[in-house]
Amino acid sequence: MNHLLNALDTVRRFHASEAGQDILEYAIIVAFAVTVIAVLALLYNSIKGVLTNANSQLQGIH
Repeated sequence: MNHLLNALDTVRRFHASEAGQDILEYAIIVAFAVTVIAVLALLYNSIKGVLTNANSQLQGIH
């Protein structure tokens, strides 16, 4: 139990410091960017199909 309290105290101190806050913000931004890239990579074929279909239909309009 004492180890858990020490770990929580360390996390609290790290979060309270300015450096800890900056690192946490950058980590969240990087995690968000990686998530967006991963989702786009997974949906690439679906997005490509929709855009190809839209392009084909627009080409048919004269």
